[in-house]
Amino acid sequence: MSMACDLFCRGRFVVVCGDGEYIVYTAMALRNKSFGQAQEFVWSHDSSQYAIREGSSTVQIFKNFKEQKSFKPDFGAEGQCRSLLRQDWVI
Repeated sequence: MSMACDLFCRGRFVVVCGDGEYIVYTAMALRNKSFGQAQEFVWSHDSSQYAIREGSSTVQIFKNFKEQKSFKPDFGAEGQCRSLLRQDWVI
């Protein structure tokens, strides 16, 4: 079984993403704020928003740790989370 782990820091929060799961921690006390299944994780320009790719066909957008939108892109979701970084997406 192979395992990869990425670390994403954004202001007050730190995210560990690997092995098909993600966990958002507070940066200072390392308290668990959110978790779930994800193949990809990306922050917005604002640390209160982030997106995950769950599986190969669904992207979910969260704001203040609550799901705001879930969608299935026309051409699959792989790579779509990263492309959201280049846009100023706000819900």
